Amino acid sequence: MKRVQFVMKKAVLSHPEFSASLRIFGSNLDFDLISHRLEIQPTETHRAGDRGASSREYEEDFWCLESPLSRLKPLNDHVLWLRGMLQNRRAFLNTVKENANVRSFCSVNTDGAHCSFDLTVDALRFFSELELNIELSTIFGGDFQQNRELITTTLEHLPSDTPVEGIFLEAIARETQAIIQLQDLGFRSSILQGGQLDSEFAGASHRWFLTGRGTEALDLDQQLREINNFLSKYTDIFRSIRETTDLVIRCKQTIHHETGGVDVFVGGLLEPIALNIPFHFDLTLGRV
Repeated sequence: MKRVQFVMKKAVLSHPEFSASLRIFGSNLDFDLISHRLEIQPTETHRAGDRGASSREYEEDFWCLESPLSRLKPLNDHVLWLRGMLQNRRAFLNTVKENANVRSFCSVNTDGAHCSFDLTVDALRFFSELELNIELSTIFGGDFQQNRELITTTLEHLPSDTPVEGIFLEAIARETQAIIQLQDLGFRSSILQGGQLDSEFAGASHRWFLTGRGTEALDLDQQLREINNFLSKYTDIFRSIRETTDLVIRCKQTIHHETGGVDVFVGGLLEPIALNIPFHFDLTLGRV
């Protein structure tokens, strides 16, 4: 079983903080026009040359709309708020893209060295509708300079052959025919040794996963494209087993710096959205 080694201050993690925003960068942005057409006031604006809170100089004009929800709310809630405000503004934002850079920005800030969260299909639609990649920034805080206790964590909740890095498609099948079809598609069972099911999934017939053929050497975007293409190829089969099978795309990533990030290409979201498959992110601060 692969071990992930990381440094953390304590075993019990505090609640992470999340935020999500839509950001527009460009030259000579008409802030008033953007706010008027989107029918909302921005959270902040800056002109090129302005200095922000960190004293860094803005290289371009900057218009930003950030979710006003509490940062203790799940990231999914922040993204849904943005979608609710902007889902009918796609045509205008497409015109803005002709001369400016429109981007999403999601942040995760935690005192610990591990964080997990979900994005539902409705939240994923925010990115697909506006054709924006998921740009996820991570900050693992806490006092890493003092009391640097080295903790080696074995992912005991995962069977020994379950992938602990990358993107993979997980299926929990509750009906024999669905299990047979998953096997035919190349899914691997992750029943624990001795035939005991993972207690987290007690009651499920089998827990299966698919990483895609040869994806271990690919980056996250390429892995997601592989899975997206696989779902597209076998759409009819997945639709036929959907009522008896729970599907989720899991993104497991080790980040080797206190500040880092994960980007997810919007093109890889299309088939998961069409098949109503949510995403689960599992991020860990690693030490190499």
